[in-house]
Amino acid sequence: MSVTVTVEVDAGLIESPGYPNGLLTVSVPGGTDLSGLRDQLKLPETFGVALVNGKSQDHGYILQEGDRVDFLPRLGIADNEAAGILENVVQQLPQNKG
Repeated sequence: MSVTVTVEVDAGLIESPGYPNGLLTVSVPGGTDLSGLRDQLKLPETFGVALVNGKSQDHGYILQEGDRVDFLPRLGIADNEAAGILENVVQQLPQNKG
């Protein structure tokens, strides 16, 4: 079973074809927790806080179908630096454009 998760990574919101405003849609196996999603996206430690559907969740949170997860860059990371990191992340993802 796969779970479709919408991921919004805020880095001045990357401009990337197929990913308007930095919004990615990824499919993850059912039962994936937040830390598993971070691993799958290969998100570096530069991105900290993860909100699920606008609420703070711990790393044990199990993702549900249609969840929206926000990863925010840590303080002190410039938007352009974070956006560059995200471009690399996006390029490594299997292309799953809606």
